[in-house]
Amino acid sequence: MYFYNMKKYILFLLIGFVFNLHNAKAQPSSDTTAPYFKQKGIPKISVLLYDSSTIITKSSIANKHLIALTYFSPTCDHCKEHAKQLLDKIDSTPNIFYIWVGPSHSSLAEIKEFAINFQLTNKPNLIVGKETEYFLPTFFRMETTPYCVVYKNEELFVEFRHGSEMKDFISINNNQYSPKAVMETIKTSPQNLPSSKKEKKKFKKPE
Repeated sequence: MYFYNMKKYILFLLIGFVFNLHNAKAQPSSDTTAPYFKQKGIPKISVLLYDSSTIITKSSIANKHLIALTYFSPTCDHCKEHAKQLLDKIDSTPNIFYIWVGPSHSSLAEIKEFAINFQLTNKPNLIVGKETEYFLPTFFRMETTPYCVVYKNEELFVEFRHGSEMKDFISINNNQYSPKAVMETIKTSPQNLPSSKKEKKKFKKPE
């Protein structure tokens, strides 16, 4: 009986760990001064594509319903793994427009090599480039790469701070994803409360 109960206890802990790990990926920054808490819409972006001539801005993507903005490093192993997963499942997410953005300090040669090596070229709903100036890491208070944030109808829908899985994007594509953590944090963030309630309601950090 003792070993049976121990097995049940260990199984319970494992299930809880996996559940919390998945939720942690979709939790917002604990830094409530992050600019994206104040600006819910798509931030200003300036992305130079690896063709070295096309620049994508906020106005360039204004007509897109679902936008997945992924910040990556061409030398990041986790980014390479995510690129493989994206290539394998991108046809299952035709409603999502993917923008992969590399750091401003990366060379276009590195960005292009990454896109070619992982076959991220010639996809109708995917573009790859680099920032023309350092902005996005500060705006989102990024902690690691790959970092991904999804916008729906030009408003923040969900972010994945510590990696994501293609099953998440498939659910988003099929309108079956419910991003509670990000939106609840934004709603209760002090700068988004009416002035009369700012002193009464304190911001609660995500667990």
